[in-house]
Amino acid sequence: MSSSVLRRLAGPGLIFTGAAIGTSHLVQSTRAGAMFGAALIGVIVLANFLKYPAYRFGIDFAHARGRSLLTGYRELGLWALVLFLIAVAPLVPIIWAALGAATAGIVTVVIGPILPVPMLASLILLAATALLLIGGYRLLDRVNAVLLAFLVVSTLITTIMVLPRVERGTLVDFSWTREFAALLFIVALAGFMPNPTDVSVPLSLWKIEADHSLPEGSKPTLAEKRKSFFWPYVMTAFMAVCFCIMGAGVMHPQGIAPLADAPGFAGQLVGLYREALGPGAAFLAAIAALSVMLTTVIAGIDAYARTFAASLAVLGGREDISYTKGE
Repeated sequence: MSSSVLRRLAGPGLIFTGAAIGTSHLVQSTRAGAMFGAALIGVIVLANFLKYPAYRFGIDFAHARGRSLLTGYRELGLWALVLFLIAVAPLVPIIWAALGAATAGIVTVVIGPILPVPMLASLILLAATALLLIGGYRLLDRVNAVLLAFLVVSTLITTIMVLPRVERGTLVDFSWTREFAALLFIVALAGFMPNPTDVSVPLSLWKIEADHSLPEGSKPTLAEKRKSFFWPYVMTAFMAVCFCIMGAGVMHPQGIAPLADAPGFAGQLVGLYREALGPGAAFLAAIAALSVMLTTVIAGIDAYARTFAASLAVLGGREDISYTKGE
């Protein structure tokens, strides 16, 4: 199998990674490290491990049926599809607004206050939407891959720089199990780590779209498809651990309480890197944070737009295909 075909096979997994490595990693994982040192690394790994079957089922179903999980819901009964839409629809504007605001905040940290955050957030959402309307899945796949490359490299370098500062003893510190507030935080951490489980639906749609882009006669086997998702998923979990280490190495030793909002927290983190490790590390941390949010906002908009477009098709009795099949 050629490298280009392998790259396309990995597309849905890499887009999933781009969607996942967002506020769950940048904010929640880093905050976990800031508050508890390395103590919650096991929780992060466990959350990723336990959710893997739900996401892989989206890949398996789409491979076996050539349709997304939305078809499966419809076959269970109209109630199942409607219930899914009722559960997800109210959250979408909130998620998009939060992603836009967080990304705008980080842009402000990196290049300065060029516009008010609400206006900049609106422009970022509009730019991401225009990108997807113009280029569809193929452009999403390519842009996501480039941004992920920046993200992985900058995060790994920053993590290596920070690792010596992590207090090793916190790895086996279980005092957090006796703190009610800590348990509430862990519920939120695990719930969004690496993604809510409803993302298995757009994942199945991305898989169908990726298959449309493959050359004739090169349809992958189920084992190949599973493998092409498994390794991006492992990278997703590994990046979550890296962000936890970043928080544990920079914020936890100084006892600094993380700010509650994502833009403020990102600015706080970059500022701490500048103080602790110098401007070079601060720049890498800022690039990592910006790459995180750009991949997430683009993939997040595509995920839910694609899901609702396919849902309307299924409800109307038409074929369950994503809206960019013709590209």
